[in-house]
Amino acid sequence: MGMQNMSALKKLGLSLAAVLLLASSASCKLNETEKYAQNLPEQTRAVVSQLEYDANTKALIDELYALQQSLQVHEETLNYLKEVCGDEKVDGEEVAGIRQIDHDRDGLSLQQEQELETDPLKPNPNVKYVTEKYPALTPYISQIKVMDDDGEQDENDISKIDLAYKITQFGWDVESNKKIIGPMIVYPDFENTLKQLSAVSDKALRDLLVFYIDENIMNYISFVSSLPDKDFVKYVLENKLCIQDRNLTELEKSFLKEPDNYIQQLFDNYISEIDKINPELAMELLKLPDFETVDIKDIEALEDILYSAKESEYKKFFEDCMNEGIEDKRIYCSPLEALLWIAYDNELDHWDLSIYSPESLTRSAWKYSSTSYFFRSERWQNFDEVVDRLNSPDLLVIYMDNNFSYDWKKHERWVAGDHSWDMPLDTFKNKKSDCGGQAIFALYCLLENGYMYDNFDTYRNNVASLLGCWDPSNPQASHTVLLYKENNVFYTIDSGETTVTKGSFATIEDAADATFIGWRQYIFYDVNARATKIVNK
Repeated sequence: MGMQNMSALKKLGLSLAAVLLLASSASCKLNETEKYAQNLPEQTRAVVSQLEYDANTKALIDELYALQQSLQVHEETLNYLKEVCGDEKVDGEEVAGIRQIDHDRDGLSLQQEQELETDPLKPNPNVKYVTEKYPALTPYISQIKVMDDDGEQDENDISKIDLAYKITQFGWDVESNKKIIGPMIVYPDFENTLKQLSAVSDKALRDLLVFYIDENIMNYISFVSSLPDKDFVKYVLENKLCIQDRNLTELEKSFLKEPDNYIQQLFDNYISEIDKINPELAMELLKLPDFETVDIKDIEALEDILYSAKESEYKKFFEDCMNEGIEDKRIYCSPLEALLWIAYDNELDHWDLSIYSPESLTRSAWKYSSTSYFFRSERWQNFDEVVDRLNSPDLLVIYMDNNFSYDWKKHERWVAGDHSWDMPLDTFKNKKSDCGGQAIFALYCLLENGYMYDNFDTYRNNVASLLGCWDPSNPQASHTVLLYKENNVFYTIDSGETTVTKGSFATIEDAADATFIGWRQYIFYDVNARATKIVNK
């Protein structure tokens, strides 16, 4: 063979080697991709194997491994892979896009479905509805997705979701809401009950959910909802009328059907039930002027008081109320009337009566109840009615401090020599007086409610008088208060810029010191401002 032919063969061999080397290199790249994707299903592996082996390819395969095996061969996934792998390379955005596929065409991407823990191969229209309209319901997806078992959404599903959202707006924690929303979705009877309440008012729904809805309460709600007068239905459900003990009696059913015909009978029944628990309480309730004529709001409030009276932890509260004032002398028990006023406006099961004293509860009722309306209602316009209500020193202080102001012009006239006194009715009408006029008003109220007037040398208890302390050498320097004695201890009701109780004091002199430190003489005055005793220091 000639030299020329040898040279040609060498060149040919080199070219073939180069071709084989390139082929081997290409095969090596393909094998690396295939090797990394070897555990993917065949259809998926066949598509990605054409990709160059780089970081993005590895990331894409990692994403595919992370998916459920069923998704890797799903049509939507394969179509996406064919689209992005056609140019043998993928970028980061295309890798991320694998999670944006909507496999079941319900409007939720694969990533969303995985985050929500829903089935990405089955439509979840109710979950989608929640994510769009009520994002606040996301913590309750595990309850909502039960409605997607059939892959469809109907009007009933939408109403359930709307109701679930309303429930979450009452401010309760997630776990408490789940205990309501879960059963509502699963149990049709419970769902219908909540829909009945929701149709009445948000208040009825909220309050009865707090009350806890069991089978008895569902039957009650169904019975009440069937009544023809829808305004009455609203009142009954919002106030839980006739169901505080979670049991609707035949008499209560008759009353709800025909209130006018059974109102007195039900009132007597509730009083009888209270009498079995606390006879004194039943007797005192019957004395309240509010019950002279009985209407539906009286029934509702009395039922609440009956329910509270059954609670052993409230026994002391009721005893303290009935001990306010002189029991056999007062017209009625004012703290119990105050409790009734509160019960007109509120469900007493929301009130922990054990934390209240008679004074604190009465103050709250007189200020904030609709019956009193900050002492502006008609219940405070009649002098005799108000006097009957102010039947203890503590109650007097509450009223006087919130209604009377100090009359500085009257004080100036006194200093100038006009020593006339405002009488109780004047002070009541004008809502102001000087210290003496306010003290006479207080004395009048106590005497009308069983306290005795005395110079404190006869009786040890429930005694009252005016105490005027002054310096005869300086007539401008004086002050007058109401002085009263309970259990052989002295107290004063002192009216200046405010009205307060002072004491206890062991002696009258101690009370005089607290009234006017510079006193040289004190005088007892009766309710007509007549001096009955003078004591010099």
